[in-house]
Amino acid sequence: MTDKATANDVLKAVFAKHDGPEWVRFAEVANSTGAHSRRRADAVCMIIWPSKGFAIHGFEVKVSRADFLHEMKDITKAEAVGQFCDFWWLAAPVGMVRIDEVPASWGLVELQKNGLKVKKQAPKRDNPSEITRGFMASLLRRGRDRDDAYIQSQIEAGEDKRAADMKRQLEWQTKHTAEKAERNAKWIADFEEKLGVSFQQFEAPENMVERMAVAKSLEFGHMARLMTACVGVVQEVGALGKAMPDGRNG
Repeated sequence: MTDKATANDVLKAVFAKHDGPEWVRFAEVANSTGAHSRRRADAVCMIIWPSKGFAIHGFEVKVSRADFLHEMKDITKAEAVGQFCDFWWLAAPVGMVRIDEVPASWGLVELQKNGLKVKKQAPKRDNPSEITRGFMASLLRRGRDRDDAYIQSQIEAGEDKRAADMKRQLEWQTKHTAEKAERNAKWIADFEEKLGVSFQQFEAPENMVERMAVAKSLEFGHMARLMTACVGVVQEVGALGKAMPDGRNG
């Protein structure tokens, strides 16, 4: 016997056993809504495929022996919802209920280590009641609650994804900025090493620009003029040498 099994454990097993595209599943389904609600089934699972006859299965979940025995004192209470079902089941931990204690019109499924197992097959009801608008409203309400919960979970998942995306973007920007700063620092260090001069920490940008402009003018202006002057001197010396006999002074 699984003493530690909870009602939620059994309910999850019921839903797992009736999982698939042919099933819709609802928890805590009342016979109607509002003031007309008198009794609830712990679970209702319906086949929505015509080939399987649109069968409706109702479940009463019990995890306490005392609760089960109390329920058996008046099994007609379950008919508030059971009347609309083709099959009615008792779902309980393994070993908690004997088969001979289960009403003839009920089936028994047990929560075992490897899932929910049929211990006693529920007989198909010959003439279930026509579904009333109240019971339909109850099913639709449970479906809406489930959809709302699903939508909320998707919203929360979306918010988590956006937060994760923002975190990744921030991490990328931080890493990119750090790498850029590291490259700049290396460039400055290399430049200072080759130049033999260190930049002053508080040097005004306009002063640096002015010095670079002077260096540029020297490179492309003064140096060009100096080269031109040197060429001129060489040419004049050459001409002078030709004018002197035997390359000597008179």
